[in-house]
Amino acid sequence: MIIATAGHVDHGKTLLIKALTGVDTDRLPEEKKRGLTIDLGFAYHDLGDGKSTGFIDVPGHERFVKTMIAGAVGIDAVLFIVAADDGPMPQTEEHLAILELLGIEKGVVALTKIDRVSEERVEEVKGQCVSLFETTCLKGLPVIPVSVPENIGVEKLRTELLGLRHISSLKKADNNFRMAIDRSFTLKGAGQVVTGTIFDGRVEVDDVLNHIPSGGELRVRSLRANNEDVGLAVAGQRAALNLVSSKKVSASMNRGDWVVSSAANFVVKRLDVRIQVLSTEGKPLANRTPVHLHLGAADVTGRVITFDRVGIAPGNSSFAQLILDEPIHAICGDRFVLRDQAASRTFAGGVVVEVFAKPYRAKYRDQRIAQLDAVSATSIEAALQSLVHISPDGVDLSEFAKANNHTLENLLKITMAISSLNVVAGESPLVFSAKQIAGLRDRLIHAMKEAHKAGLNKVGLSESMIKNEFGGNISLELIRSLLESAVGDNLIERIEGLFRLKTFKAKRSKTDELLWQRVEPLIAVKDFKVPVVHELQSSLNIDMKLLKSFLLRSAKDGYIVQISERRYFATDAVEKLKQLVVKMCQDGSLNEFTVADFRSYCGIGRNAVVEILEYFDRVGFTRREGSSRKILKKKNSS
Repeated sequence: MIIATAGHVDHGKTLLIKALTGVDTDRLPEEKKRGLTIDLGFAYHDLGDGKSTGFIDVPGHERFVKTMIAGAVGIDAVLFIVAADDGPMPQTEEHLAILELLGIEKGVVALTKIDRVSEERVEEVKGQCVSLFETTCLKGLPVIPVSVPENIGVEKLRTELLGLRHISSLKKADNNFRMAIDRSFTLKGAGQVVTGTIFDGRVEVDDVLNHIPSGGELRVRSLRANNEDVGLAVAGQRAALNLVSSKKVSASMNRGDWVVSSAANFVVKRLDVRIQVLSTEGKPLANRTPVHLHLGAADVTGRVITFDRVGIAPGNSSFAQLILDEPIHAICGDRFVLRDQAASRTFAGGVVVEVFAKPYRAKYRDQRIAQLDAVSATSIEAALQSLVHISPDGVDLSEFAKANNHTLENLLKITMAISSLNVVAGESPLVFSAKQIAGLRDRLIHAMKEAHKAGLNKVGLSESMIKNEFGGNISLELIRSLLESAVGDNLIERIEGLFRLKTFKAKRSKTDELLWQRVEPLIAVKDFKVPVVHELQSSLNIDMKLLKSFLLRSAKDGYIVQISERRYFATDAVEKLKQLVVKMCQDGSLNEFTVADFRSYCGIGRNAVVEILEYFDRVGFTRREGSSRKILKKKNSS
């Protein structure tokens, strides 16, 4: 668990941390000289449960709010400090606003310096604190009166802090690794060291990571978590990483940078966000307002593009776009704080909704809002389902995983477990709803019908031809998936790498049409006892070479099916034979069957049965395993 202090300057934050942990977090000479916290301070202590709790001591002076935000991001709870003699002050209110914007909901209020005031004053300030917190997400925090010099309330405060252990961190240990750097320094004998809060994932010794923004590679030489040497650190812990890198990368590491796994190694300059404007603001947040964005430990400038011309009114929230002057790392769900152009006032904050944002266009406002509403769902499952519902071209699962910092492997598992979704495999998997897949397949069938009518190809259509006929922004992987599904459902047939509808029959020449009128009655279904080629030749009394050429053309044109080199069936007969196999297995409760089983059931000669079953093996209707066969299940689109 990580706890950060908050509160006005000189209200006793550092002294209280020392009383709780025994650590003086003011480490800089300037801090000692001025008696003022300037930079972040860190302490680790066992509060009584055998586990180490991390404390971040933040500066309270208005000049160091930027530093305070860097320390407060990624914490689990707050130790909010208000001095009994002063009561709530300006930085008390600004720190409270920042915590609310960052979504911090748990903590304790320490009412310090009670030895300097009367009991009546203590109760008065206690009431002021309760009133101040009443309308915020920190409503109901316990207020503990404390005097460090007289050791009053310190143990009670420790007990209250220990009670926060039940907080379940929202940080995900199975996501891609991300750590926001809040300190970077060189340690004699060790080299480059960076510290920070692990936002997501896990890190081990010898892991190869990346530095953002440089993108340079880093190797973890050694690792500390919660002030202990470890081999593994996970999300929700504070960590110190001893890194091996090039001199160029080491020199560029600063507060605000990130250390991430390769899958999370990206930066953006445009973010779609939901912004909450503080109710204390005197006017709406106007379009194109310049801002300081605080995200993670970073501080970058940019401007706000509001989706409404009137801006965002005080106390309201709305979607907007941030255009940044420098690239920044972020994922969906990251919280941020906005300060004015002079970095002197906190006025808004919010949450990142889309990291791969396209330039905002007012005419597409409704579509953009619908998309952002969809991905704003509370769970990754709900967000994905909502986004798929409004995405006729499917959702790119790789991009969705990257934006949400999920591994593609984990997200595929999540997606496959949702029965209403179908995954189309490929270099970048696409996700559709079952309804969308059905609609796309209907469009595919229609496109092929039109292509057949136009006579684009006499024998069949290639994948690329079908893609062109389908039209729109559709991938070849999706076309292949739809074709496989339709083949499995016996709507389409594959012939030498080409595809055609089962109902397709090519136009014949006059000569072939005349010959077909003589051949058709002979191969019509008569208890499936169809003559072989030499028997046909004998009955027709024509040249064998001419007959074979005709039969091959007829098979390619979709009039008949070549079962073997010497045997041809009418297309409807083949379908009836398939149904017969299925019925035999159902009637006999057979999981597998032999040639003898099928011969006995249908009454066809052995040679014909063997040839029929071998054909079924070739087209994927059955599969031979030793002397037996199984019916293969139909492939779906996923």
